[in-house]
Amino acid sequence: MKRPVIGITCEPDIVPPFYEDTVRRAGGEPLQIAPGTGVEILDAIDGLIISGGTDVDIDLYGGSPHPEQQERKPIRDQMEIDLLKRAIERDFPTFCICRGSQVLNVVRGGTLHQHVPDVYGETVVHRDVGNPCFHPVTMEADSLVSRIIGRNQTRVHSIHHQAIADLGADLVVTARSPDGVIEAVELPGHSWLLAVQWHPERSAASDPDQQVLFDTLVRRCR
Repeated sequence: MKRPVIGITCEPDIVPPFYEDTVRRAGGEPLQIAPGTGVEILDAIDGLIISGGTDVDIDLYGGSPHPEQQERKPIRDQMEIDLLKRAIERDFPTFCICRGSQVLNVVRGGTLHQHVPDVYGETVVHRDVGNPCFHPVTMEADSLVSRIIGRNQTRVHSIHHQAIADLGADLVVTARSPDGVIEAVELPGHSWLLAVQWHPERSAASDPDQQVLFDTLVRRCR
């Protein structure tokens, strides 16, 4: 049986091994999508992952300059915005991870918290530069993410300093961390669109809760 091709957005010349490994374990074939690629790439793949990375450009959602702001990536921003808009129109299987969840929210007209500690404090650590960072999340009953994982709580690998603020149109919050940070959103009416703020690819090799997210995406793409 042909392995479903899963497109993974990325930076030029940077191979995202964690993403590729999880897709291969799930039975899919990863394909890198570099900035500048057009939406016609959707015709060559079976599923889409909008991966993690640097901050979304503040101009896209009306943010203000912040000392923690990272380098802007306008070509990547625009590519992922275009891909997500087309994927939603086509009901295309789509998994948005960390930055990807933020891009999705901006596509739907939402905004972002530019630095999580400014809003939520540090009772939950979401980013510890240079060190692995884990925390629990609680998922809504009967959400896509909780049905996939099979229960309403899990432990996740986290590397982010931004998060969803005002929720984009029609999105529904389906998971939060103990401090209230939005950890997953879904789009009712779409057959398979999931966005998580954490990095499941980072711990999937040893955590079935995280690998099953990729397994289910690949099965959906068959």
